[in-house]
Amino acid sequence: MRDYNLIAISILVTLIATINGYSQVTSVTLQVRVPVPDTSSRPVYVTGNFNHWYAGDSLYKMERKEPGIYTLILPVYTGRLYEYKYTRGNWDRVELAANDSNTNNRRF
Repeated sequence: MRDYNLIAISILVTLIATINGYSQVTSVTLQVRVPVPDTSSRPVYVTGNFNHWYAGDSLYKMERKEPGIYTLILPVYTGRLYEYKYTRGNWDRVELAANDSNTNNRRF
């Protein structure tokens, strides 16, 4: 019986250590500069694999700090790859490169 208890405790400790290895939460501050004058009245959002690429998610609406500057503090887990893009709330208004071509996903 003692051996079974020791094995059960060992498995539990291993499971907790594995879960805790992925549960360190930190934050990343994202900041984007849009062309000034910013003629759009639509807010800027961040969308990515952390919110299933939902472009108009109100939890990821950026705060306008000054004309053309938007920021968002994003809680993330350490040790994971995150991909994202900036939008104006839908995929018709996603960020573009300077030559109006699509951009690759941003990563951190």
